[in-house]
Amino acid sequence: MPLPSGAEEFLERIDPHTVYRAYQNVGKTSSAHANMIYKNYAEANREVIVWRSVMDDALMQHMVDGEVVDTWGWFVVVPTADPAVCRATYLLQVVPIPLYKDREATYAEYLHANKLVAEKYAFKHPPDVPGTFPGGAVNDKVDYPISFAKRCFIERDKQLELNLKSTINNTVFEFQRTKSSTQQNSIVRS
Repeated sequence: MPLPSGAEEFLERIDPHTVYRAYQNVGKTSSAHANMIYKNYAEANREVIVWRSVMDDALMQHMVDGEVVDTWGWFVVVPTADPAVCRATYLLQVVPIPLYKDREATYAEYLHANKLVAEKYAFKHPPDVPGTFPGGAVNDKVDYPISFAKRCFIERDKQLELNLKSTINNTVFEFQRTKSSTQQNSIVRS
């Protein structure tokens, strides 16, 4: 994924199934850190990728001066009885960054902020075509003042979502084209 201006990222392969990713973006007055550990499990009946934030990295002590994303999740792909279909499950858990530095936000303020984020970043849109990945483009008409760190984390997650959407949709469309041409070839031979 392309990095925004000011961002740095490095990946380290720990073993054939484990990757450590360190990401930071430094703004004028704050910094955002998203260091993650990813693990891949290839099993006979499913493929699983799990991840978890690294909240405290002894090699990056400057993390204590910025916002650190606290997230975990998994992505699972499982075959179905139909060899042309698989089931994908994606779960992302995120501990929200506080809305205010000087006071606790109310429940209503968190609900309002979440509604605006969902509207702006289109996380809740159904797929354009059945069988494809949901989501949509960023809605620039929604104005939502957001902290530097929160913007870094949300926009990074949005870019991941758009990459997943593009990859999955291109795979689905290519499969449909291949299946359609195979069916047409078998009809012509009959």
